[in-house]
Amino acid sequence: MSEGITTTSNVISSELESSIVKEELSHLKNRIPAPSEYLLDDFKNGIDKNKWYISVGNWSSAVSNGLKAENVGYTKEDLLVLKANGEYYPDSEMKLTGAALVSKETMGPGKYEVVMKVMPRLGACTAFWTFYYENDHYNHEIDIELPGSKSYEYVMNTNWIGVGSKEHTSKIIKTPTPANDGKWHKYTFEWHTNPKVIKYYVDDELTAITDDHVPTANGQLWIGVWFPNKWAGEPLFESDYLLVDWISYQPFAEPSIKTEPSSSRMAPLDAYPTKPITITERNYISNSNFEVTNNAWKYQDDNAYLVSSQAYEGNRSLLIFNNSSAWQNIEAVYDNYNFEASFHATLEKGEKGEFRVNCLDENNEVINEGRFTFTIEDTKEYAVSFKTVEGTKSIVLSYHSIDGSIILIDKVILNLKNS
Repeated sequence: MSEGITTTSNVISSELESSIVKEELSHLKNRIPAPSEYLLDDFKNGIDKNKWYISVGNWSSAVSNGLKAENVGYTKEDLLVLKANGEYYPDSEMKLTGAALVSKETMGPGKYEVVMKVMPRLGACTAFWTFYYENDHYNHEIDIELPGSKSYEYVMNTNWIGVGSKEHTSKIIKTPTPANDGKWHKYTFEWHTNPKVIKYYVDDELTAITDDHVPTANGQLWIGVWFPNKWAGEPLFESDYLLVDWISYQPFAEPSIKTEPSSSRMAPLDAYPTKPITITERNYISNSNFEVTNNAWKYQDDNAYLVSSQAYEGNRSLLIFNNSSAWQNIEAVYDNYNFEASFHATLEKGEKGEFRVNCLDENNEVINEGRFTFTIEDTKEYAVSFKTVEGTKSIVLSYHSIDGSIILIDKVILNLKNS
């Protein structure tokens, strides 16, 4: 076992679930205070029907199923929840769906800010943007989008006056810390029309300035998570969410073209959520209870497969025997991320099985210092902690039959403990 890696065994299910509910309150820690002036919404009233539309549009119909009102929610702690369902989501109709709110008024030059925890998985785009469209040569838009360059170490800032390659300016900027590190981050853009310039910020640090293709038409403000055509990576996850704490807008007394808001492709009022939801702590594992057959888990050969005879929770578990193995890749994981993994294991035969974590670099090569191995030696629920090492870009979790042992695995949970 690597130095500094801790394990805890005999964690019973009720204790683990209780700790997860308690830990979810970590979202209340280190929140960035909302401004007393120019606050647009802090979601204390849930989803305000007088301020926001819920979009049900889709501008990537070839690659996704669009935005759904069912993916919009709020918590009793006054957080907006926008859900994204990835490639491994079991419901085919809701697979590759995101969520977005759209302001009911258009807004002009000003300072726009949002405090959020991004949807942390590749394949879906977390975005904060203004938008007004008349035609392909009159598309006024300012975007903050993550991940940039298929990595949450980068943010993409783009401003448009048309949809052509010569009608927009885009800058991909490396941020001081990865956006999906589990912490609250503030994203800001200041839009000026006299003189024309846009300044972009992350956590109040200026990251980009541009005076090219600066919009002059007022637009509606959007906040959402959606599925683009592969430029954000592959959506190899089951389900995750964007959390938004508050949004502010400080108007500037500068000229702009007044526009009318669009209500096209917006949800009816009866589709708005009417009561808060309880979000569980993020589980980075897809098909964590092995209840469905999909490609989230990879198997070495025919000696690892799903069985229904001895499930610990639900109807199925994973059987591994004859020195075989099963694994799952988790992308967009970076240096010094603290994780806790828990799972139920049954040692059916032999002396031990193994649970391993490998940190991979940008070339998908295993980093020697990032190889962590934990022994399965009894039937019980395990909890193990590990910290990713320098150079990590993704991790692989795997289970192994050792010396012909037979093991059953169920209820796999992987939580980030950085917040």
